[in-house]
Amino acid sequence: MQPDDIREELSNESEVRWDELRSRRVLATVGAERSARSRARRLRTIALTISVTVAAVFAFFQLRTKEHLPEAPIAIVSSAHSPSRPSMKLPDGSLAVLSEDAHVEIGVVQPSQLVIVQSSGEVRYEVTHDPSRVFM
Repeated sequence: MQPDDIREELSNESEVRWDELRSRRVLATVGAERSARSRARRLRTIALTISVTVAAVFAFFQLRTKEHLPEAPIAIVSSAHSPSRPSMKLPDGSLAVLSEDAHVEIGVVQPSQLVIVQSSGEVRYEVTHDPSRVFM
């Protein structure tokens, strides 16, 4: 036998026969792998969409309910109004003239309300009229 003949004979023997059953098995395997990849891609897309939606809703409500702090300082303390009594200029334009032993803290600052806590002393308030705010 010649080397070419041996090579050809081995080649014919090592060839796997391709029949209808083998075709169906290979196509089923390829289809299952493709379906699994497609399902995984679909699940990743759904998860990403849900994550982005939740983040957007969270950001929307955070921005909507966030307290809007004034850009100016909360209160400016000065003695220009009366040299003997310091005063505080509040963000809404009101003025609080304090006695020496007065202690005032600014609580909540929002567009709809300004909460001032007076814990001691005497304070005279010159309130700027704003019908949308209640003075208590």
